[in-house]
Amino acid sequence: MKWVLALLLVPLIAMAATAAMAAPIRVAIEPLRDAAHGSPEAAEVTRALAGEIRALPFLELVKTGASRLLAVDDARLGDGRVLYLQGVEAGSNKVVGSTTVALSGGSGKVAPGDLPGVRAALVRVLAPERYLGKLVVKVDVPGAEAQLDGKKIAAGAPVEVPVGTHALRVTQPAYRDFLRFVDVGYDQTVALDVALSAYPLAEGEMTEKLRRQAAPKRKLPWYRTWWALTLSGMVLTGVTAGVVLLALPGIASDRTVQYRVMPSP
Repeated sequence: MKWVLALLLVPLIAMAATAAMAAPIRVAIEPLRDAAHGSPEAAEVTRALAGEIRALPFLELVKTGASRLLAVDDARLGDGRVLYLQGVEAGSNKVVGSTTVALSGGSGKVAPGDLPGVRAALVRVLAPERYLGKLVVKVDVPGAEAQLDGKKIAAGAPVEVPVGTHALRVTQPAYRDFLRFVDVGYDQTVALDVALSAYPLAEGEMTEKLRRQAAPKRKLPWYRTWWALTLSGMVLTGVTAGVVLLALPGIASDRTVQYRVMPSP
């Protein structure tokens, strides 16, 4: 009966997770430190961030009832500004994410060239589960297998991956392995063409590789297993300790001397 209930709950949980992913995250912007003093730069920063939040379909800007708060601080840096962003769960004050983003101008306005960085920073601190990019691996030989961070991925199709650096490995029995680190940015599609045909295995190398793959794994005899070696070590240690104790010289018994008091003459 329990497994029947489990089978019924699995699709319900999946549907709930999908609905949660589809529903926009309600976000409120906390006032900047200088906003209370009527700083025009702070007003421009708030206006720019609000516009970028509205442009993201999975975020909803609200004044009340927010599930996540965006805390912002800014500072002048040369001719530009640096924004310090932090996403916080409303009610629990749990930090979702934090980062910094640079603005090229000092007025607080976001220049067109700064928009991608601001948008990526907002996603990173408010919806880190959507902080993703895409990778497309194209291989010029059939039968190749692509692995990203040790997990198999489909070659030739876009694959969503977290933003950052990943280890890519492409293998094919007739060619040398292809290894490379790949950097993927937010909302970026990285297309990588892997030319395995330029690195074929020599006949001898291929024969040895196929032989190793086809060779069955040899089972270790019992006397080479970890438990047999451990037991043997314990027995040897005990025997050695016993021999050392037996070889120690014995302690001679104390000599007993009797004294008799003679009477005085």
